[in-house]
Amino acid sequence: MQKLPETHHPICDYLYVGTSALATQGPACVNVFPFNARTGEIGDRLQALPSVNPSYFWAHPTRPGLYAVNETRGHAGHAEGTISHFHRDRASGKLALVAAVSSGGSLPCHLSGTSDALVVAHYEGSTVALLPLAPDGHLQPPVSTVTHCGTGPHPTRQLKPHPHGAHMTNNGSQCLVPDLGIDAVLLYDISDFKLREKKRWQAPPGCGPRHVAMHPSKPLAYLLTELSNEVFILQLEPQNDQAMIRIGSSLPATFNGTSGGSEIAVHPTGRLLAASNRGHDSIAFWALDPKGFPEKPMFLRLQGACPRHFIFSNCGSWLIVALQESDCVDVYALDPGSGLPKDPPVSSRAVDRPVSLCLC
Repeated sequence: MQKLPETHHPICDYLYVGTSALATQGPACVNVFPFNARTGEIGDRLQALPSVNPSYFWAHPTRPGLYAVNETRGHAGHAEGTISHFHRDRASGKLALVAAVSSGGSLPCHLSGTSDALVVAHYEGSTVALLPLAPDGHLQPPVSTVTHCGTGPHPTRQLKPHPHGAHMTNNGSQCLVPDLGIDAVLLYDISDFKLREKKRWQAPPGCGPRHVAMHPSKPLAYLLTELSNEVFILQLEPQNDQAMIRIGSSLPATFNGTSGGSEIAVHPTGRLLAASNRGHDSIAFWALDPKGFPEKPMFLRLQGACPRHFIFSNCGSWLIVALQESDCVDVYALDPGSGLPKDPPVSSRAVDRPVSLCLC
């Protein structure tokens, strides 16, 4: 594996950790911690702001806005979830709720955005919705919604569509939506605040597409499937009609237990791909060649259970993992030579049922 380049280490970022409503010692909330990017240390909690199942975050690229999907089916008489808009104080890292807006569907599970719009995937509602952002960052009601159709062969997980991610492409004018229920990844154009399907990749039956990660500099996306624990490459050039390319399993060949893929990410340098496994409780790593194609996988066995989410730090030196069933967030240093994480973790922080992470 090629050596990762030197990166600048800011003194401190802030780590936002969303927790689920199954927390044993309190309601779901957004936790705020200082994060020292020189040492990898997570500091003492600064804030625990109540929020309904904040299961994924997106930070505005230029404004002090942090947005979270509230993964809920809604309430009596209003069968829609919400998106929470928080104002983020850049000096202290603390949050204040600005508004919670209807997401336009049931059980919103993922979102991403541009400077003027958000796209959200609804796992239960089978819909994808686009919500404009006002110039001041305030969320507007949905203006475009599409409904997926179809089923898959899995007897319980694929009885209907389940959009599981909304991932902006690098140019910000299109969005990739993996759908676990219909074994497909759909590419939407989002110009003029309207969702228009441009392309669709059909995955192998029963694999259950979950999340996608973009290469930072190449027209490539990497798909992780939840049900079959596989990774695929999607080539995004408009003229390329090639089907998705299978990389292989996110699990070791010797593993015979039950596991499900959860998260996939590309290192900021574009030289490393990673995918997490719930059940095997590991993260698989692939070195990426200069064309963005992977080499043989390597595996890190984690010291906790159910890695629901993980992120690379902005500086590229740390791997941060949310271990949902072990009630902790662990930080691993990345070896500057190999790019792989060093075991054991350099830092760990107890958090009840952590399910989502954001560092900004």
